[in-house]
Amino acid sequence: MANIPAAGAGGPQPPVEIPLAAIHDRFIAYVLDFTPFAAGFILTLLIKTARIGFAVIPFDFVGRAAAAWIGLYFLYQVAGNWTGATVGKGLMGLRVVTTQGTKLGIGRAVVRAVMYLVGTPFFNYGFVIALAHPSSRALHDLAAGTVVVSVRRRSPGAARLLFLVAMGLLFGLVAMAMRSSARLATRQDVVILSQARDSLLVLARIEELEKSRTGAYTGSLTELARASGDVAEFRDSLAVVFMPGLFQVEAGSLGYRITATARDSRRTRLTVVGPPPKVLAP
Repeated sequence: MANIPAAGAGGPQPPVEIPLAAIHDRFIAYVLDFTPFAAGFILTLLIKTARIGFAVIPFDFVGRAAAAWIGLYFLYQVAGNWTGATVGKGLMGLRVVTTQGTKLGIGRAVVRAVMYLVGTPFFNYGFVIALAHPSSRALHDLAAGTVVVSVRRRSPGAARLLFLVAMGLLFGLVAMAMRSSARLATRQDVVILSQARDSLLVLARIEELEKSRTGAYTGSLTELARASGDVAEFRDSLAVVFMPGLFQVEAGSLGYRITATARDSRRTRLTVVGPPPKVLAP
């Protein structure tokens, strides 16, 4: 129980005992609060992938996106601490108060939000503390001098529904994270893919020159090498960014199509078609 001061028409009243929040209710509130921000971060990565036309996500962009979403989540936590409850806590009938049962000031709200983020990495060790604490206080509660209480009872049906919603969000988030993690790219991957796209556009220009010279596009990589003017340099430059033996060159009277496999970590297949030359998104 937590003692919350009561006020009435006759002045200060004796403290009212309010039950401490149950750990499972706090967990559901945590999932409800955290999932939208994590999903927003993952969607940012997937949208970036679609825009740049690569099958992988630049690693440096991941850091910038993570910093932006963590910043938004921090401000959200500060606001929730200051007002007494985040959206998740409000849905679960929970409230954050000081150990004296009063509303948090902005200073405590910021400290609690900072320690909330500090305690999240490494398997949420800051929250694990609450499992052993007699008042179920996590690291951020201890640092800010706060406690989470239950101020509203919920019907069993509403509790089960919120639990199912939280679990659905959690599993959906895990699925999205697995999909996006498979698309992360190192800086070297991004460089190789960029070079591969540029190389395919060079091949497309050679096709255009071959068309203007002979009146037809060529469906042969050997002919493209000869048309480049330096077969050895042509072969060596392609070997830097493409896997050998995996080129496919097709040509007709109206256009051409060249497909090759880049040397990035995912062995991305890239295709250029024309005219006009255009590298297709993988």
